[in-house]
Amino acid sequence: MSEPKPGPRRSLRRRIHVLLLSRHTHPHQLALGVALGVFVGVSPFYLLHTLLAAGLAWMLRLNIAAAILGTQISNPFLAPGVIAASLWIGNALGPGNASHGAWDPLGAAFYLSWLRGGVVLGLGLAIALGSLTWGAALLARRRQQA
Repeated sequence: MSEPKPGPRRSLRRRIHVLLLSRHTHPHQLALGVALGVFVGVSPFYLLHTLLAAGLAWMLRLNIAAAILGTQISNPFLAPGVIAASLWIGNALGPGNASHGAWDPLGAAFYLSWLRGGVVLGLGLAIALGSLTWGAALLARRRQQA
């Protein structure tokens, strides 16, 4: 007696599982996925972080789940500090400063400072957290093989 054929729901669920969790799980792909997610998560493009990270990870053949997890750097508990740090760095780097409305969320200078600072902060955090992920994934893979 043969097993019943899986229904369309189960098949779809299996495909999603494979796409998100089973593909591109080499340590460097996981690390780059997290780094990409962190970089995108620091940007001022709220409500698009998940879509941007998942789309870029898919295009670059990185782990999509790791990229989505990396965007959580902008969760409600960390977001105020990330935004403030991005603005501070952006103001230090560019022409917009606090006296010219860079801390006013209604002005364009605010978002330009956030974007400029977010690139620098995002690169630093992406390198740090990507490196930690690479080390942890490499350690886990070695333990699994032993």
